[in-house]
Amino acid sequence: MKITAILFSTLLIMILISTCYYDSQEYLFPNINNQCDTSGTILFSSVDSVLQNNCISCHNVSSASGGVNLDGYANVYAYATTLRNNTPILQGVIRRMSGFSPMPAPPSPALDECSIRKIEMWIEQGAQHN
Repeated sequence: MKITAILFSTLLIMILISTCYYDSQEYLFPNINNQCDTSGTILFSSVDSVLQNNCISCHNVSSASGGVNLDGYANVYAYATTLRNNTPILQGVIRRMSGFSPMPAPPSPALDECSIRKIEMWIEQGAQHN
């Protein structure tokens, strides 16, 4: 009788634990429905929007933190086309690669993957103005 009670209790606990697992697609892959489309031509306006929302408060004409001004196409283009260790500087900093100052600077979190990918695709496509 005692063994039956122990086995039943163990089985009940295992069932309860297994039902608490969050296996929904939204929980496991929160960005899967985010609709990050980088299949077509990426326009500078899309890149500029990311920079305006995440970078321009520190890297603008009046307060160019670290001497970096990302205000306007010409300034961004310079960082998108200048290479360091065979990598465009803009890509190196947003990917937080070794040898580059990570941006946004810690403890701020990195840009989301979709924003990074849009910037990378824009650079790969020749960093064209709209």
